[in-house]
Amino acid sequence: MEARKPHIPVSREERDAAIQRIRESLRARGADTDRDWSKIPDVKPSIVNLFTSVEGNIWVRTPSTSGEATWDIFSADGTYVGAATSPGLNPLPFLPPVVRGDEFWAIVTGAFGVQHVVRARITPSD
Repeated sequence: MEARKPHIPVSREERDAAIQRIRESLRARGADTDRDWSKIPDVKPSIVNLFTSVEGNIWVRTPSTSGEATWDIFSADGTYVGAATSPGLNPLPFLPPVVRGDEFWAIVTGAFGVQHVVRARITPSD
């Protein structure tokens, strides 16, 4: 499988927020917070996560500049099937959705930080 995508840069705000979260986590564990922060890449990883649908298609979540979750979909033999986005639904990146047929199940976080299980129908874009 191969999909070529442009690199998405990490903003200064994202980098600083990530470093702050790591420092707080280290501090809470009583660990030294002095690290070589220059080793943090200045671009986002090419793959956020991936999973297989019930039918065996491989869904590869890629970073997006729009804030929407975006996937490239490949058949089990690696043939590119298409792309999918979930406008308004941003599943947790560390817990892959479940795709069965034209149904998409995922856990999302609402406006007040509450997690919800959602079911969405997969439809072709116009």
